[in-house]
Amino acid sequence: MPIQIEIPDDIFTGEQKEKLYNLFRVTNEEAFANALGRVVLAALDEYRDMFLGMGLPSRANEIREFRLYYLIKRYFNGRIPNELEISSMFQLPETRSKSLILYVLTRFRFNLEEEILNTLRNIVREAEVINEGHEYRVFIQSANMREELNRIIARRGVRYHPITNIRNEPNLFSIAPDSYEILRQHLGI
Repeated sequence: MPIQIEIPDDIFTGEQKEKLYNLFRVTNEEAFANALGRVVLAALDEYRDMFLGMGLPSRANEIREFRLYYLIKRYFNGRIPNELEISSMFQLPETRSKSLILYVLTRFRFNLEEEILNTLRNIVREAEVINEGHEYRVFIQSANMREELNRIIARRGVRYHPITNIRNEPNLFSIAPDSYEILRQHLGI
């Protein structure tokens, strides 16, 4: 159902709008309007549940969890955000953002399955082949997603190596060839 909402020009100051451009990683009005529209849909999901009495959260942490869940469904385009993005959006330290994401992934696991798989697939697809296939290197910004990948590997048995950090390279990790194949098979790549 098409609904148009006119946002008053004075709702954001110039400084606020500049901060939101940075937060949404946009550079023009059209991209800003698109990002804002996705946030509005996430807020509408939250209000819909409130109006229809669908188990409203009562604690501040639960409210954050529901808000993040709706943002993942509407704003983040089918992927799980990293801790830095959530820290910027929710004004939290990275450690609290990591916990918030983990709680949301745990609480809404089945509802977020597609977003989790999309995120993991994108990470594995971007792996760089090193030493003619004797190692794969991958950039992972989210500790939660690295742990998800390691869980997939661990389910296959102890003989497979977990993803390991490359020394002095933040967010750059090494994947053994057999572990990489397990991930590809599990994720259907």
